[in-house]
Amino acid sequence: MKKILKILVITMIISLFYLMNISLAESVTLSSISVTTPPKTVEYEEGEQFDPIGMVITATYSDG
Repeated sequence: MKKILKILVITMIISLFYLMNISLAESVTLSSISVTTPPKTVEYEEGEQFDPIGMVITATYSDG
């Protein structure tokens, strides 16, 4: 179950950055991404859909 949750969270993070179409200046790079606050639901039964409600994702860039 935890492996499925990790895969879903990683997929969600990648999707968010793709959908936001972030374009960074050449000198500014993405240093880290972290799940600051986990979603309200963190355990799922097989077949349940991922629910990101409550999740906070923080991106840190090289320029602070």
